Amino acid sequence: MNLKGEYNLRNNSLSEDVIIFVLGGYDNENNRLNDVELISLGRPDGSCSASAADHPTNVDGSTLAYLDGTISSCGGYPREMECYDYDVGSNTWTRTTDLSEEREMPSSSLIGDGGEDWLIAGGGDESDLGSATTEVRRDGVSTPGPSLPDGLWYACQITLNETHVFFADGHDGYTYILDYEEGRFYEQARGHTFIFFLSVL
Repeated sequence: MNLKGEYNLRNNSLSEDVIIFVLGGYDNENNRLNDVELISLGRPDGSCSASAADHPTNVDGSTLAYLDGTISSCGGYPREMECYDYDVGSNTWTRTTDLSEEREMPSSSLIGDGGEDWLIAGGGDESDLGSATTEVRRDGVSTPGPSLPDGLWYACQITLNETHVFFADGHDGYTYILDYEEGRFYEQARGHTFIFFLSVL
């Protein structure tokens, strides 16, 4: 995930740099990882002077959000319902309330007034081809969100504005736009297309 400006983990100050927060995954021997890697886009070698504590569990395929100095991680394999908050100031992870259902490879975006609602959608595996449910987390608590027209798996979300989110399913090629105020999805073009987004912060 990208942070707007590099966060100095020692004094909570932002610089002009941008870092990428990389959590978990797996190595060449398919062992799942729990470490966090910080990659600085403002340095030629990508190194970052700060470091972050390891995640409490080995995980891949989770979804992350950055809100008010806290990085939240939810879902992923193999603990698909668990959520954790990483506090930048204290460099510590804390277990929070679980998701409402298991979500491997979910997608998420920040939506609503000021981006205070964390919309988490889909997730699943090849056996169920993704969940058609969503949930909205605020202050670490999940409530049901609008239902998707179809299950999403390996999907991505892009916040268009405070009330609209673009969805692209990486498995079946469905694309939608969600009107968050109406709680309604509008289907867009469908096709087995990989879509890449470049965000300039």
